[in-house]
Amino acid sequence: MKWKLCAAMLIAATATALTQSQQAAAPRDDAYVSTYKPSRSGGGPDEKTTDDAFARREAMREQFAGDLTPEFMESLMAAAEAQRLESGPAGRGAVKAVSGGAWANIGPDRSSWIQNGVRVNESDTGRVRTFLVNPANDDVVYVLTSSGGLWKTTNFSAPRPAWRAMTDSILSTSGGSAALGKSPDTIYLGTGDPFDPGVGGFVYKSNDGGENWISIAPLPGASTVRDLKVDASGATEVVLAAANGGLFRSANGGASFTRVAGGSFWSIQRTSAGWLASRVANLCAPPAASCPTGQILISTNQGVTWTVIPNGGNVYRGAGRTTLAVGAPGDNVVYAFAANTGDHAQKDLFRSIDGGLNWVALGLDDKTPVNPNADQPNMDIMAGQAFYNQMLLVDPSDASRNTVYIGGQLSAAKSTDGGASWRIISNWLAQFRLPYVHADFHAAAFARVKGAPALLFGTDGGLFVSNDGGDSFSSQKNDGIASYLLYALASNPKHADDVLIGLQDDGTRLRVGSSGTYNQVFGGDGFGVAWSQADDLVTLGSYVYSFIFRNPRNPPSVERKWLVGWTGIDEFFDPPNNYFVTSIETPTAAADPSGLTYFHRTRFKLYRTTNGAASWKAVFETPTRPGEKPEDPPVHTVALRGSWHPMGVSPVDVNHFGVVGNGGNVWFTNDGGASFTNKVLIGVGGWPGFNAALAYASNTTMYIGNEAPIGTAQRVIKSVDGGNTWAAASSGLPPVPIARLLVSPRDPSGNTVYAATWIGVYETTNGGTSWHLFGQGLPIVTVSDLYMPPDGSYLRVATYGRGVWEMRF
Repeated sequence: MKWKLCAAMLIAATATALTQSQQAAAPRDDAYVSTYKPSRSGGGPDEKTTDDAFARREAMREQFAGDLTPEFMESLMAAAEAQRLESGPAGRGAVKAVSGGAWANIGPDRSSWIQNGVRVNESDTGRVRTFLVNPANDDVVYVLTSSGGLWKTTNFSAPRPAWRAMTDSILSTSGGSAALGKSPDTIYLGTGDPFDPGVGGFVYKSNDGGENWISIAPLPGASTVRDLKVDASGATEVVLAAANGGLFRSANGGASFTRVAGGSFWSIQRTSAGWLASRVANLCAPPAASCPTGQILISTNQGVTWTVIPNGGNVYRGAGRTTLAVGAPGDNVVYAFAANTGDHAQKDLFRSIDGGLNWVALGLDDKTPVNPNADQPNMDIMAGQAFYNQMLLVDPSDASRNTVYIGGQLSAAKSTDGGASWRIISNWLAQFRLPYVHADFHAAAFARVKGAPALLFGTDGGLFVSNDGGDSFSSQKNDGIASYLLYALASNPKHADDVLIGLQDDGTRLRVGSSGTYNQVFGGDGFGVAWSQADDLVTLGSYVYSFIFRNPRNPPSVERKWLVGWTGIDEFFDPPNNYFVTSIETPTAAADPSGLTYFHRTRFKLYRTTNGAASWKAVFETPTRPGEKPEDPPVHTVALRGSWHPMGVSPVDVNHFGVVGNGGNVWFTNDGGASFTNKVLIGVGGWPGFNAALAYASNTTMYIGNEAPIGTAQRVIKSVDGGNTWAAASSGLPPVPIARLLVSPRDPSGNTVYAATWIGVYETTNGGTSWHLFGQGLPIVTVSDLYMPPDGSYLRVATYGRGVWEMRF
């Protein structure tokens, strides 16, 4: 991999950002408490389960005390660059590490079937951001994924193309947007997914189809890239980037960018009137009455200056996030698919015949499709997730530009008369005699397969292709793209190839055997998973808000064999008293020879089961104070953390366990929960709070990692006296959040610990005195979970965007 960084500017900018964010004080980790109250959607065995993108967004805000700041996101980029410079590129998909062998990806890169109340024989992958189609070669297609980077095939016409990851060696796999230059081998790649945190806010360039990336340019004040477009009409390509920090322009082929308009931008299109760009306020929490309305801006000088469109009659008003589309660049006919102010509900689909200067509202919400169904009885396609799922495509082969495709939450629809009437063309579970396309639409494009036009849709479940204008779709071309977004990982201690994972909107999935095939055993957002470590007796999977399922029959591959596993959890689907993220902790085989003990936390309580989740009992509750009035219930004064892995258990005694909380709190017990000790760690060695992960090395030695949204170097703290005193143990760790800590069973001293960070896996072999990057070949990606079997024969990691990786010892 060649690197010709615009280095002076990049390193200076990122170093300054890192210094500033290191000096900044951490916000209170309980500063944001969501008031959002979702309605229940499925969540039982054999029930159809959807995801809730806004609840997921609110959960992240609670974890990180609000939206992540541009300064913090820039510090992530600085940390990733520092890691790359220290380790050095060692070929595609690899960086040299201080210790450890080679990481191997073990999928998921395909599925044979999906279960979510119904069973469909389809394949999925992770969320798609955009498509690039080589205009000179139908077989060359690129898919940009949200956290798995850019993928390329050179045989797209094959039923199952061969895909290659093109960005495993750059600073980020977090995909924002991408565009081709005048040459189809020139690619501009914007990093930073709009919906999940990651390293982003800069633009890469390649002149050889992604084989080498020759420049990188930051977008000052931005952390996500929503859209990229190229104006190749002049001698030097002009690149426009829509980002959360403004609208940016490069006049030198992507070497550097200047902000040309402030605000938060989503979509860019070139029309007969000039360049259009949609601007909106950042996502507001409901009610949205105070949220500023969106605007469409126009430039007639290649993006140098921008003004608001005339918008005769003020037709385009009250809009939020808006996606713009034309059949071909320079068209008179333009469509705009808009959320309402605040970005929650669908606003309307608008049409312009003068290049986007003035608009007509098509009254989408007042229409009924010609083939309504129970999932889509009307044309509210975006449903309540308008900030998240928007897809719009205009057919360039229709000279009238009346053939339009839109996609939202559960369905896609097609109009052939300019939006006057609509037909539903897909369903998220292949019901109502409609073809299967995964829920939550984000991208669309036209390609050609063996000379014939093909329609591409990109969703939370990857790539779907139609060769007949939307009458049917195939998911086969997903096979080979390893871009799933994983929260959690567990494995069978008796059969090492068996893997159970929880994924963002791709459910809970199981691999049996050594292939890359992971089949969905139930749907929605899959969170905590567990497998008995003393045996393979019981598996647990989960959905949101303590929807826990248990399966005493292994392998747990059939949905109907999963049983209710939340009995006794008082806060079951009670959002004010619970968290969106369902966390489960599994004791080691030595600590729990029965294989039936697990732990789970809600917002204020820690639960334990000793019968494989047949029932749960609360063993701890955070402190309370009296209510405002004598008749009011007590009020909790502090909450447990909503992180992915907030609990820990001694590897030798199941009666020693603990849980981390807000405000730097940690509670632990040495007597099975009869009594708990509380320690507040704020200020200890500069500890910032945001406790995220607790790991025991013995009954008396514990480690805690944090996920503070600042560039602090203080990431791990350690106690060797049963939690009485704590000291810093972070030397060598990057200043990025930690999602999980794992003490190696291979080291009886408890001094070998692995840290899952937002930019890779780190190891200490001396109890935290020093840390180093571990292993070769893992991309710079968020590592969300770690697993080692009782015999320590391998380390397996879950990543948020690049699937599962393992290293054998």
